[in-house]
Amino acid sequence: ERFFSRYGATAELYWPKLTESAEWAATRLLFYDGEPALAVYHAMSCGMTEASENVWQAALPYLVPVESKGDLLSPDYQVTETFDQKTMRYLLEQAFDGVALDEGDPAGWIQPLETSPSGYLISVQVGDQTVHGQALRHALSLRSSCMEVSFSGGTFTIETRGYGHGVGMSQYGADFMARQGTDCAGILAHYYPGTELVQVSRTDGGA
Repeated sequence: ERFFSRYGATAELYWPKLTESAEWAATRLLFYDGEPALAVYHAMSCGMTEASENVWQAALPYLVPVESKGDLLSPDYQVTETFDQKTMRYLLEQAFDGVALDEGDPAGWIQPLETSPSGYLISVQVGDQTVHGQALRHALSLRSSCMEVSFSGGTFTIETRGYGHGVGMSQYGADFMARQGTDCAGILAHYYPGTELVQVSRTDGGA
């Protein structure tokens, strides 16, 4: 009812396609080595997806970096955020308890230490603390931990690429592949290498 209320006449066209897709997906599971795969996803990568261990410290053999070139064509792929010095201090002190920020050198408040091969910030020096790039991303409500930070004239400028943690399937990247003619199985095989899409019955739960 909500769908038809929101989309009006267009809903009549797309509802059958949605129900067909749902019915198809309801009898399929993604497996790796005989076990259901952790099919995590994000909105868009920075052009290359991220290894799971760089975000959650747990390496999974099918959550590895793969190219996702279609993301570069996505809306708001690259976004620039600015923070004045007072706001940045407040946000950093709220997020990182006890952090010491040099009064005389705001440019040194945020110093990248390690970036993954995919381009995501893994570790960063915030004042006198070393934190994960994802922690900084959340502290500043940024779209991605693929970022470049600069300071000039009392203003911090942060440029991000992509949207989300970057692990697994990119939604915009998958959409791009589908528009190029790649089917569901092909998209999943690309973003989750080594996995297998298996048809199961509704009653066995994939066992």
